Amino acid sequence: MSGRQHANLVEYITHKGAYNQADLARELGVSRAQISKWKSGEHIPSERRDRLLKIAGLFDTVSDRWAMFAETEDNSKAWCDFFEELLEDLEWGGSLRDLSRNMPDIFYGHLIEALLGLDAKISVKAPASKWEDEESCKMTPLANCLFSVYETWGQLYDWIDSSLEFDDLMDGAEYELFDVIEELRWSASGIAIDNVEPELLISIGCEESKIKELTKQSRQEAAQRLSQVCNIRIKHGLPITADYFQLLTLPPIELAEASWFQRKGNSHHPGEAIKSFLSYGERQLLSHQECQAAMLRQIDSKLDRLLELSK
Repeated sequence: MSGRQHANLVEYITHKGAYNQADLARELGVSRAQISKWKSGEHIPSERRDRLLKIAGLFDTVSDRWAMFAETEDNSKAWCDFFEELLEDLEWGGSLRDLSRNMPDIFYGHLIEALLGLDAKISVKAPASKWEDEESCKMTPLANCLFSVYETWGQLYDWIDSSLEFDDLMDGAEYELFDVIEELRWSASGIAIDNVEPELLISIGCEESKIKELTKQSRQEAAQRLSQVCNIRIKHGLPITADYFQLLTLPPIELAEASWFQRKGNSHHPGEAIKSFLSYGERQLLSHQECQAAMLRQIDSKLDRLLELSK
């Protein structure tokens, strides 16, 4: 049986057919209107969520979406074992792989959900192996696709970690940037899908139109996040330390190699076109903030000289 995207636990349960919304309302002691709100995306309180998991016959895990896909704890473990086998040979994305091992339901679930959203035909039951023919080292179409997406995502992840690191940040800037960069990492998974050979995605049933829609949305989101990074750094008087918009223009492997050199202390100079992806209004705002930051530095320097003379 192929997996299916479910928006939330209420939608999952009613889709299965054992309960309708009226049944759930009686079971949980709430109104049908409340059930409808939860089905439409309103946050489900934790105690109600626990009850819904039991009604659905699902195991308890951090990610409802992963529980709705894998359905049983044993199958979830089998999927994790499959991913572990699949990712053992990753050349890039060490930090992504480590995080995935620590939070498999979040990271593996995110990738599976993204592909299901493209109409990929992925069985609920975990694959027994990544190999179609182990002697010739030929992976199954699903394994080949997942490996390629994950490695490409890992390349982008490496670059984000290297180029947007917090080493030079003041507390205020770090606080503001943390969520922005975290969202950028998730958007990078869509950019990764855009950089995978289309044939690999099509081989598991992904629809071309949906691939284009996802990657367009991911790139737009990433551009917004990168603009926010620039704004926050300039607001705090911090330099733009790299051409951040390379994330949208360069092949992921080039970004990964650049991040490797940067970690080795042989970093590239920032590009010249960092502002070309910003709107006119954003460029004006950045220019204004750059002027303010320069004036503040001049004032600080002048105050230092005056204090020195007054001694």
